[in-house]
Amino acid sequence: MKSQRRFQKFTFALALTISTAILWGCRPAAEQIFTPASPVASETAASGQYEHPGDTQIFMRLEGVERTFLVHIPPGYHSGTLTPLVFNIHGRTDTAEHQQEISQMNAKADEVGFIVITPQAEDDPPTWWGAVPGAIGAPDIAFFGGMLEYLQSELSIDPARIYATGFSNGASMTNRLACAFSDVFAAVAPVSGGHVGYYDCEAAQPISILAIHGLEDTIIPFEGNEINPPVLAWVEAWAERNQCDSTPKVDSPNEEITRQTWGDCLPGVDVALYAIANAGHTWPGSEFVADGNGTTTAINATDIIWDFFAAHPKTAGKITPPAPSPTPPGTGSAAYPTYGDHFSTISSGGIKRTFKLHIPHRYASDTATALVLNFHGRTSNAFAQEQLSEFSLLADEQGFIVVYPQATGSPSTWEDFPESGSGVDDVQFTRDLIAHLSIELNIDPARIYATGLSNGGGMANRLACDLADRIAAIAPIAGGYYDWEKCTPSRPVPVIAFHGQRDEIIPYYGTNLEGVVNLPALPIWAADWAARNQCAPAPKHTSTGGVITTDSWSHCANGADVVLYSLTMEGHYWPITTFGGDVFDPTTVNDLIWEFFTAHPMP
Repeated sequence: MKSQRRFQKFTFALALTISTAILWGCRPAAEQIFTPASPVASETAASGQYEHPGDTQIFMRLEGVERTFLVHIPPGYHSGTLTPLVFNIHGRTDTAEHQQEISQMNAKADEVGFIVITPQAEDDPPTWWGAVPGAIGAPDIAFFGGMLEYLQSELSIDPARIYATGFSNGASMTNRLACAFSDVFAAVAPVSGGHVGYYDCEAAQPISILAIHGLEDTIIPFEGNEINPPVLAWVEAWAERNQCDSTPKVDSPNEEITRQTWGDCLPGVDVALYAIANAGHTWPGSEFVADGNGTTTAINATDIIWDFFAAHPKTAGKITPPAPSPTPPGTGSAAYPTYGDHFSTISSGGIKRTFKLHIPHRYASDTATALVLNFHGRTSNAFAQEQLSEFSLLADEQGFIVVYPQATGSPSTWEDFPESGSGVDDVQFTRDLIAHLSIELNIDPARIYATGLSNGGGMANRLACDLADRIAAIAPIAGGYYDWEKCTPSRPVPVIAFHGQRDEIIPYYGTNLEGVVNLPALPIWAADWAARNQCAPAPKHTSTGGVITTDSWSHCANGADVVLYSLTMEGHYWPITTFGGDVFDPTTVNDLIWEFFTAHPMP
């Protein structure tokens, strides 16, 4: 169940279509079920092979897929002595060997006497999808479960001293491991990493956290972006989860480092954050930097990490959650019996389709409730769209249900124009999804709405054209409106749209290039909807400080108003402009959308 989010709220402002790092959050610990490893292939015959120091590459087959990891044994290891274990996890596009090189973790292991496991990610480029909530991440979670099972059977591992660290996407994976295996890991140390979905992490046991991050990181920015929350937000979440003091102690070991330490946590647990000035996406102490923004020799991350690990063996305590506030007895749904978040699937068009569902605590099974479909952009996913749009927050405030459907394909793409030729029918998927949710939950058929960003905004527009019997109104953002002149809805559909005039991906003024798919200029597209809805021909035109222009068509058939917000300073992302002339909180945009939706139920 999602927390009440007392953590720092964050604003996102980058295009989903330009992803330099795909780094998302954690899954509730109760759901972490892994398939034990199949018989291990290759060099895993007996634990006696580990009596000699050095590296061994292990091949493991899990559900028909061969996975590999490197085992480093330090000098002096003996099978009769319990020994600490450290997982060292590489970043996206990288390799286990390079992670060994940049971190120099093996050298540290040889110096003080611990075992290092450096696993290799799959995919091209190599990516830890285990950092992504839901089914896509399950194979990586199973891989780590299989490694733990194998290593504890083959090596003399101290169960109180199992740790994980990693860089970038590998650092995000360590956060996910802390959520999934809080009963196993004593501490984790993400370096230049993210933690999307941090508020959904339900670690069953306390776990110490050390985060190290450069203030000039442009790949996973310290202040957050459209995919990753601010570093301080998820570190504070760990501090609250571990029941630490809310106010950290702040000091500076040197002029480049600001260290925050949360104390008075559950017994044996600490949370610390090192913020490094003038450092980019790097492993501090190494020469490696991924974004060209510099590294630092002011600290050695590997030394700090091991010192932290050595001081934090596993405690035997359990997290006792605060007493929940009174809530209604349940949703009344067999499929979705609890409030909060659900990740689920249905069959549509002969294939399995997935979606993320958020049910607000105000939902009552005896009351018909509005439903909002919120579609992600191309290359993105349902979880990132929830983070980006913050519609689950709005749903909790206003009491509606929100569902984030997941597109298919690689990259993930909505078929938002009728003649795409992909063979995937996303309109039918939406119809099937609405039908499924209407059976499981008390959905008000007159208040089903659609919004989305970019390709997802285009999908919302497509639904207004082809599913007007189910969709009451739409709110596309930065959408691409293919085949717009062929739109023939069965009734007038209310439309509110937002588009940045600096959008270079789906240009505000459209495209008209020979041999490519052309897109309309936004004023032409909106005027076309106004004509389709039989509105008065001349819109009301207003301007706010030269930052926002609004064109509103009224006196439409069945009250199907059309509103276009043209955002002078915006690019291709969920709007951040403010009506006061500064850049605004996305909640303001969400409030505008919800106000429009509530004023436009199905006639």
